Amino acid sequence: MQPVPTPAQSLILFANSRRLGGRQDLLADRASAGKALTRAGLLPAGTVATPSALRRLVALRAALNAALAGQPEAWTAIDAEAARLRIRLSFGAGPDASVRTTADGDPVAALLLTLYEAVAHGSWSRLRRCANDVCAAAFYDTTRSRTGRWCSYARCGNRTNVAAHRARTAVV
Repeated sequence: MQPVPTPAQSLILFANSRRLGGRQDLLADRASAGKALTRAGLLPAGTVATPSALRRLVALRAALNAALAGQPEAWTAIDAEAARLRIRLSFGAGPDASVRTTADGDPVAALLLTLYEAVAHGSWSRLRRCANDVCAAAFYDTTRSRTGRWCSYARCGNRTNVAAHRARTAVV
């Protein structure tokens, strides 16, 4: 099993910060948002996002989850936010290149650069949403065939398959 790349881990943590199962929305207030964004690597420890950045992040999280659900129009909202981004290209001393934001400490910029990195390096194609509608958590598909459907087969996959089997074999 291959390790989950860092950009993918960050995106999964961010996408799953919404209200999930019995857990509250982690971006509901600035304090919990600061912890969640720090855990996702999008904000330095001990800092909090501005109210404006938090509103933008909530909208981006909805768009990111819609993109994971296969809704192509979600990319329009992501692209509109990316158009506001100020970036700097660096080439170093050799054939090394990097992209970074000119707004250090901005979690929106950090998120968009993380998304760019995941798309550019191929880990985005392995990000999925759980096929269990009750769960719908984001996860990284580690299957060789890239056909993973559930965040956890033991939890969501088995429940879904057992429910389908019982529905097929139910006596009417």
